[in-house]
Amino acid sequence: MFSQRTIYPGVRTHAAPEPLYAKILDTAWEALPAEIQAMHGGSPPPIEFSPRHDGDPMPLPSPRQATGRARVARGTTLLARLAAAAFGFPAASEDTPVTVQFDCAAGAETWTRDFAGQRFVSRQYAGTGRWDRLLCERFGPLTFAMAVIVADGRLSLALRGWKAFGIPLPRFLSPWSEAHETVEAGKFHFNVAIGHWATGPIVRYQGWLEPRQ
Repeated sequence: MFSQRTIYPGVRTHAAPEPLYAKILDTAWEALPAEIQAMHGGSPPPIEFSPRHDGDPMPLPSPRQATGRARVARGTTLLARLAAAAFGFPAASEDTPVTVQFDCAAGAETWTRDFAGQRFVSRQYAGTGRWDRLLCERFGPLTFAMAVIVADGRLSLALRGWKAFGIPLPRFLSPWSEAHETVEAGKFHFNVAIGHWATGPIVRYQGWLEPRQ
């Protein structure tokens, strides 16, 4: 069968996919502290093995996880409470355990945030077209496009546009958000605040995380 063929032996290797934030930031990624890089997939994830039907092991990337503690503040107006409930934001707490799981597939990341059993999920991916070089985050029918800014060892997200059910909406109708990540005493810290002019502050959660091995 192979008498008329030339056999070329070799080894094929597959490079790990570039982390989402590294892809968006390009050279600015290198300016981030190692703790922030690690939280966004800077280190290769461990490999799990799942047997195929023929018994040959197939390598599957396991999701990244991080654990820590957080403080949560909630808005007090009726509309703010309704909005927080609709998105599944956690209840107010001075100190609560938090776990974040990052599931990566097809160049996107699904973030599952768990605050003492209260979970809310979003999907992040790189924008295209008019949102090229922006980070898009989808919560149910709403998608937000944000600039990823690196300055003085700090990563910040600045809202640049939004959609509902795939339809672009005016910026003046959008919620407002403040989100940044820093490193304090060698530990990754986060601070996120979300609100709307019609509701006032909706939720703020801040705290620290450490990657789970």
